Amino acid sequence: MSLEEDISAARKKIFRDGYDMSLGEIASLYERGELIINPEYQRLFRWENDQKTRFIESVLLNIPFPPIFVFADENGRWELVDGLQRTSTVLELMGILKDEAGRLRPKLVCSETSLLPSLNGAFWPSEGDLDHDDAMPISAQMSVRRARMRVEILGQESDPVVKYELFQRLNTGGANLSEQEIRNVIVISINKTAFDSINRMSANEDFLAITPIGDDRSEKRYHAELVTRFIVLRNRPYRKGMDVHAYLDQGIIEIAMNADFDWSSEAAIFASVMKRLNDALGAESFRKNARFSLAMFEFISLGLSKRLETGDIDDADLVAKVGAVSGLPEAQRYTGVGIRGTQRLAQFVVPLAEAHFSADAET
Repeated sequence: MSLEEDISAARKKIFRDGYDMSLGEIASLYERGELIINPEYQRLFRWENDQKTRFIESVLLNIPFPPIFVFADENGRWELVDGLQRTSTVLELMGILKDEAGRLRPKLVCSETSLLPSLNGAFWPSEGDLDHDDAMPISAQMSVRRARMRVEILGQESDPVVKYELFQRLNTGGANLSEQEIRNVIVISINKTAFDSINRMSANEDFLAITPIGDDRSEKRYHAELVTRFIVLRNRPYRKGMDVHAYLDQGIIEIAMNADFDWSSEAAIFASVMKRLNDALGAESFRKNARFSLAMFEFISLGLSKRLETGDIDDADLVAKVGAVSGLPEAQRYTGVGIRGTQRLAQFVVPLAEAHFSADAET
């Protein structure tokens, strides 16, 4: 297929429209349930108070700001794809933003800014607060309500995966999102059961005990990424040379879209693997050179899961097989510093893990 044909075919997958709306209209859509903001759909609402205030300052001073992107579902409701911070800040200022439990969040109280020092302490008043010294005056409230924001709309005619592709392109680079945070977007939009299953597996106590990671990695959903690697490695073949994150993206999308995939069975085998390792080896399960090793996690969890699907393994044999992994020539060659993930999967994890843990393999 030529480049022109590729472009034409790809464009047909995207139905796009867009127009300007006032922030007051956007707030009304949210109150009526016609604008959906799902906190799990993208990164948590992480703006600090001064960042929120600077955005309100921009609105009040008519400083241009980027558009938001929404995806129209089958009922015509808009699901927010990009622009969570900006939209949520306005809704929080107005006192109508709800948390995951459906409760109203506290109103935003602005802080001082360089251009509007008198904004410090200002808040959006309710009827009983109109005379408060820090109540935002009616003129400022109207400026916020009337400020216009561009809304770019992907229609329901679009390919469902386009929603993920859009989010990935908008949030790669300056937004500092992890691959798994971006990956969560498509999983929850395609299959909520899949997303919930991955989250439950990520919270498995045995798993957490043997995969110690720092707070920053935990915040970036690294445990969910490890679970995703486990699922995709077990259920989708790896094509040599394929970028690892592209492999994980494509694999979890295919699995999430498969209505027949047995998430209960997958969770059960995952729990069995983590319990056996925790009981036998504890925090040493995936260590290499006294540190948690992603390569060891991939190899050991994949190999042991395949073994447990066909039979049991006693603790002594399990300890011996795990201990022997780092001594494999391929482990020494393809798990060191500077080795690409493509080499690790193609030369070490995928071809050797299942055989190494099989009942017939010598330790």
